[in-house]
Amino acid sequence: TLQLRRFIRSGSLGGLTVCGIDALLDYGVDCIVDLRSRSEAEKQPDILKKNDKIKYFHVPMLDNIQSNISSNIRDMFPESLEVMYEGLLDNSFSALKTVFDIFSDRQNECILFHCTAGKDRTGIAAALLLGLAEVDDSTIVQDYSWSQYLLPKTMFENIPIQVPKCLFESNPAAMHTTLKYIDQTYGGIHPFLSRIGITDEQKQNIR
Repeated sequence: TLQLRRFIRSGSLGGLTVCGIDALLDYGVDCIVDLRSRSEAEKQPDILKKNDKIKYFHVPMLDNIQSNISSNIRDMFPESLEVMYEGLLDNSFSALKTVFDIFSDRQNECILFHCTAGKDRTGIAAALLLGLAEVDDSTIVQDYSWSQYLLPKTMFENIPIQVPKCLFESNPAAMHTTLKYIDQTYGGIHPFLSRIGITDEQKQNIR
């Protein structure tokens, strides 16, 4: 049976209006997973973090872009989105396991998961989630590629550090390459999730 309104991929929630908060609550969101670094979360706390209707989980993943900008770290940016995504996959086993542990908890009716831009750390989690649901690669890529058209242009203004322009995009080729990397390195999304410790029962709960 098709089940809608279960997962939402999002950017930062720091700018939510009162109407925006009401819209998310009306939509059914009862759980938020924040993938930002500690410094990002401290600089722009989630408005819904202390809402008594929401369970909030902070599961930091470092993308070496937004997390470095937030910490004012220079000269440590990945050379491409593909390199960044491969690094996220290889170095975030613990964080991704925690995220999918939360995803598999049936007490969570509608989960919103986000980072700052909603396309990199969140994009990797979304790709794994969609792959687990047997969504084809072309649809995963299409979902990912929407970000660069939906992100507010003001997000990239007044950045104190020079960052390669490509890192603020969601080029379809980057996700195509990343999915191929998962296949070649881990044998696919299902084996990758098993590798990080997600059980068959948890996978079934998510599906």
